[in-house]
Amino acid sequence: MTSPNTSYAQQRVTVLQKQLSSLHAQLSALRANLDTTAQALKIEQSNQDPEIEALVHKWRLVTREAAEELFASARDRVNRMGGVGVWREKMRQSKLRKAEWDTCGGADGGEDADGSDVEREKEARRREIEDGIDAGGRGDSDREEHESEKGDDETFTMDMMLKNLNIDLKMIGFDKENQRWID
Repeated sequence: MTSPNTSYAQQRVTVLQKQLSSLHAQLSALRANLDTTAQALKIEQSNQDPEIEALVHKWRLVTREAAEELFASARDRVNRMGGVGVWREKMRQSKLRKAEWDTCGGADGGEDADGSDVEREKEARRREIEDGIDAGGRGDSDREEHESEKGDDETFTMDMMLKNLNIDLKMIGFDKENQRWID
């Protein structure tokens, strides 16, 4: 049988071990921050700014060339499929399928013993998604896309393609309003 002093001592040791473990974790995090800060300071003092700027410029040129090449192909493909309206409908259907797949949990669907509750939930979620899309219910990114749809419905634009590829227009240097590259 343990005495009250031994029990107290064991509890105290446990508390101190937890504190030590916490301090080790804190120390590791602080060392990582210090390493990152030292690396940033080293880069800042190395006078590599012109080299980095040149690399950024080169990266933008290459990405723009690739985007132009891809855009020509994508525009032809959109036109062959029937225009922007058909393309948007296919994108809407693709989002529906993805949302349905995500909701169903993949191919197996995760059914329970009788499957009825899961099936009802899937059906309710599917209807909710369809109603949201049909009623014009849109998320933030969809709202931006919808605003760009208000323009000429028959023209597939570079910004439409870049947004569809999740490419930030500012990062690549593309002006949505004037549909041109900017520096």
